[in-house]
Amino acid sequence: MPKLFHFLRPRHALPLLLLLGSFTALHAQQIAVKTNGLMFADIVLQLLSYVAQVERENIHRRQAEGIAAARARGVRFGRPRKPCPPQFELVRDSYEAGDITRSQAAKCLGVCVGTFDRWMREAG
Repeated sequence: MPKLFHFLRPRHALPLLLLLGSFTALHAQQIAVKTNGLMFADIVLQLLSYVAQVERENIHRRQAEGIAAARARGVRFGRPRKPCPPQFELVRDSYEAGDITRSQAAKCLGVCVGTFDRWMREAG
């Protein structure tokens, strides 16, 4: 394998070497499909595009493997949930009795209505 492509893994290098072999064959036969070096520029662009695509796939695969390994270790992603404050039971009783509305209950607890609703669902 040429020293230029030492960073490629063997399974990725084969299509690249085939592309380079095709270019070498065309160049050796002096078949000029385009003039002024445009053919060479197109092949270099294809080559760079292929290398970039392979690298994107590798990054995506490694990222997925890292996420799966973290989840297997029990890592939780995202923002931590806000714990229920001690006065939640009192506010919940007032809400269920109809003394206050959902938005008033959430405001008393210092959270948004969605968080109050989630706490209500979790409390049963």
